[in-house]
Amino acid sequence: MPKTVPTEPNPKPHSILLGEWAIAGGGIGYPVHLCFSGFPAPIMAEVFRRFIGWLGSDCVLAVHGQRDIHTLREKLDSVRLVLLFDEKLYPTVAWLLETTLIESDTDRRPCPVVFLLGTGPLDETPGPLLTIHGSSPELQSVAAWLETQRELSNRPPHDMTAKVSLDEQRNKVLWRASKVHSSVRFKQILRGLLLGAACSKCPEDGQAGVTITKEVYESVHRVLTSSRTQSADECFNPLALFMTQRANALLAMKRALLEKTDGAKTYEWIHLHSEGLITRREVVDLGNINGPTTLKLVDFLMKDGLDGLKKFQSCGLTVPIKEDKWPSLDPKECRNLLFRWSPKQVRTHFHRLVGEGLISAIRESDNQPWKYRLPESLSEVASPFRQLPMADSLNFPLGELFLSAPDCPPAAHDNGPTEVFE
Repeated sequence: MPKTVPTEPNPKPHSILLGEWAIAGGGIGYPVHLCFSGFPAPIMAEVFRRFIGWLGSDCVLAVHGQRDIHTLREKLDSVRLVLLFDEKLYPTVAWLLETTLIESDTDRRPCPVVFLLGTGPLDETPGPLLTIHGSSPELQSVAAWLETQRELSNRPPHDMTAKVSLDEQRNKVLWRASKVHSSVRFKQILRGLLLGAACSKCPEDGQAGVTITKEVYESVHRVLTSSRTQSADECFNPLALFMTQRANALLAMKRALLEKTDGAKTYEWIHLHSEGLITRREVVDLGNINGPTTLKLVDFLMKDGLDGLKKFQSCGLTVPIKEDKWPSLDPKECRNLLFRWSPKQVRTHFHRLVGEGLISAIRESDNQPWKYRLPESLSEVASPFRQLPMADSLNFPLGELFLSAPDCPPAAHDNGPTEVFE
């Protein structure tokens, strides 16, 4: 009988890895909070269910209102994960954690980590908050992983007392990045994820020495430098960018179709639509990938050859498309590669920005279609994490953690004075 070839399990998505590292770092007092932006509620419900089963329901608190925040204040010593469903409550929760859990760097206690469902900017809030974008291949990766994994495979983290040291002099190139950008949040996120990823390598409870190895750094570097993550200090809005690019493609299609008629009608159309170029309903229709508007747009772009492919790729794809496959694809298959969005997302990521004047419309010449434009801060990825050095330019280990159970004092070191990792 022929042997059955076992299938490889889906790799663990970035957002799941970040959740594990963030919670592990929180267990030693170096948390990183995660904002899930653009993820559908059914997907997030399954993700939250995996983490609740991993930690145990007694260690997780769902916050829906002020009463739950009061409960969190009373249970700070036992809660390890806070599920926050209203982003308006995040500033209150963040300030609570930042001001209540102040400890010295050599005597930190465990701190809850916040998982937040968010859509708007949170740059004015405190704490190490990292945004994960669902409007990217990350969404497909999470959905595929959930289909095959019913629970997190590795063991859950345990609260530990940690003595952390770092020789910054040996790795000036790494820490120079945080000093150049002078972002406290940048350094908090990098520190928390490196320590959390290192702690996740600890095999047993009790006393253990853990180092930030090259393998740990490469794992964190790979996740932080992807387009799926950004610090809350950054304003990049991929969903607004995709909506703007798709709206521009629709305007180009309308112009091309009208040019096939008489010039008077084209002139009339340009001037009648100089103010309301695209209606909110049309942007909503563009997010419905099974609708006739999207099908007509994809068919139009496919007839435009490689120029159409470039426009199509800028409209927000869940899976990359190869250039040689483009001419032979069916428009109905191509539209399934586009990222979806809801009417609510159109209201918060497009219509609101148009109303605030952040999305403007220009026309380069009288015979060109109108185009929407976003500010550079919203349309370009300029996160400082992209400037983190490669592992080969660093000296390893980056730092050392000596972990011990909370009721067990750290064993004496004979390596001289310890420099605190800040």
